[in-house]
Amino acid sequence: MFKHWHVIQVVGGQESKVVEKIQSKSFHAFIPKRVRILRKQGKIERIEEPLFPGYVFIETDKEYTHFRLHLEKHIRPVKGVIRLLKHDNEGLETILPHERMFIERFTDTDKLVQPSIGFIEGDRIVVTSGPLMGQESLIRKINRHKRTAELEISMFGREQSVSVSLEIITKTS
Repeated sequence: MFKHWHVIQVVGGQESKVVEKIQSKSFHAFIPKRVRILRKQGKIERIEEPLFPGYVFIETDKEYTHFRLHLEKHIRPVKGVIRLLKHDNEGLETILPHERMFIERFTDTDKLVQPSIGFIEGDRIVVTSGPLMGQESLIRKINRHKRTAELEISMFGREQSVSVSLEIITKTS
């Protein structure tokens, strides 16, 4: 299994094309995605969207310095690739351990954030199933109409909002 994760920034909307072009035996490229549930004219539609638009993740055995050399030679020329993310202290990966843990915790084996289900009791949110179960403290805002929860997380070296599916079944006061 691959030990290290690296993240490259790509032109928005080009994530899937970049993944197809750089996939190889020495590494596995992927895009963490979220499921959005849409209801249109009484029909339920499941849509998969990038969780972090403009970024492609790569699992590999190569540490940062070796991967960077490989990137410059083989990946950089791929249309749509902008740059490899890095931290001030060049280490083994271009993603911080807590960022990787967030993705591993919230996504399934297909790197997909499935919808969560919960209820509101007074001013407290209780998630009964899905990746948000036990992670209610990360929820900053709920949009019941769109069936989403907005999370505030630290990713790519900065605080950022991420929206994931959350179906609230009941609300009691």
